[in-house]
Amino acid sequence: MPGLGSEEWLLPTTGGVPLQIRMKYLDDARRIRDLDDFTSEHDSIVNRKDAIAAFVEQFQNIDERWHNSLDPTTVDIIKACVTIQCSILEDDGRTWCLLADSNTVIATALWTLAMARQITEVEGTVTTVSVRKFCENKSLEPDIEEWDGLVLEISRAETEAGQTKPKESKLPALVAEIHRITLKMFLQRRLQDLPVILCVLCLMRLILTCFHGACFYHPLVKNWDKSAYEEALGEENAISVSYFEILHVAWIESGFEHHCNTEPLASRLEAFVFADLFFLKEDSD
Repeated sequence: MPGLGSEEWLLPTTGGVPLQIRMKYLDDARRIRDLDDFTSEHDSIVNRKDAIAAFVEQFQNIDERWHNSLDPTTVDIIKACVTIQCSILEDDGRTWCLLADSNTVIATALWTLAMARQITEVEGTVTTVSVRKFCENKSLEPDIEEWDGLVLEISRAETEAGQTKPKESKLPALVAEIHRITLKMFLQRRLQDLPVILCVLCLMRLILTCFHGACFYHPLVKNWDKSAYEEALGEENAISVSYFEILHVAWIESGFEHHCNTEPLASRLEAFVFADLFFLKEDSD
């Protein structure tokens, strides 16, 4: 499907029936126009640098666009990222800016954050009932779902899933670019790059938050129930359960059975990877 700004999605399903989703906000002021919209040939902005700046400036009122769902400090961080990115663009003497470079990596991270947020909204609005309706009954009539001012029109896709590029495929490509650029900046060790690096790290942490549900089935717990993961995977991917079982055994045998059970996944991973330091800190406390 086209980019974020088109509000069209191609959603693959385990039943093999791709669904086409058209989304619309009841209040258009909540919509974040995609960067592709600003750089298209039909847009009034004629140079790439101004297009990127116009896209980024949409995040100045992100608290209103996202219905005040963010902590005020988080909003301030995003606004700071916007200010820094716009200042870098203003100081750049070029009229055409490559999106994937150190001068625009904050814009790339904001673009990724917007896409991650929209994926979360779509996943949170599409119900299991709608998916089953099209997979099992092969319904041809569109289904309308609404949640928190977001309206989705869901229908069977007119094309096969493999014949068009789903928007989700753009997300990992953007994340890969952010990682490549940020790693390069780390290795160059230029002090002037540190504010940009910090901005990107903050935004990437927010992007990760959008996908916290993807780690819902992780085995880093005392009593891991594999049944839910097995059901979600399906028989064709059952081998993944055994992989998780290996990690669960390592978690228990490492002595975490009575530790970290109330901690978020990020804290559990840190403890798991640096177990000696974790237990040394526990003993000192």
